[in-house]
Amino acid sequence: MRALIAVLAVVGVALVGYGAWTLRSGDPITAAIEHRTQHKLRHFVSRRDDGCQIRHGVVGILRIPKIDVKQIVVQGTATDDLKKGPGHYPTTGLPGQSRAIAIAGHRTTWGAPFLHLDSLRRGDKVILCGIPYRITTVYVVNANAWQILKGHGERLILTTCHPVYSASHRLVVKAVRATSV
Repeated sequence: MRALIAVLAVVGVALVGYGAWTLRSGDPITAAIEHRTQHKLRHFVSRRDDGCQIRHGVVGILRIPKIDVKQIVVQGTATDDLKKGPGHYPTTGLPGQSRAIAIAGHRTTWGAPFLHLDSLRRGDKVILCGIPYRITTVYVVNANAWQILKGHGERLILTTCHPVYSASHRLVVKAVRATSV
């Protein structure tokens, strides 16, 4: 009986520790899988990082210095796509096409690349495929508010679930092309 109690206590402590880690940094198991996938995708990205070109399902590199994000963006936003990293909405444009460029990313699983997206503010820098953007707005919409992807002119739109651990709404970050980094 004492051995069973000891085992249950260890399991309980491990579960609490896993839960605490997940709340702080996202799911460590899916993060490890996503990290390995990101590493494999790096050889499909231009070393010069001078523009988006969709090769082998890879769009390019997304950097958000303020929240320490450097991720390979994949083409597509289906469940399997987002397990690899942030995903480019295929119905949106790429830099230089004078259209909205939209990218979705997980907030709590699969590396949680957009976990801290809510800490971004107007003026913060985002770099997609070597092209600098400056954030103009950060706001929340209903989960089915797809009109955020419409409009005219080139702008970068990042989306993720909101609040953390819920998909009831979407956190939206919009940015415009910057004149300098």
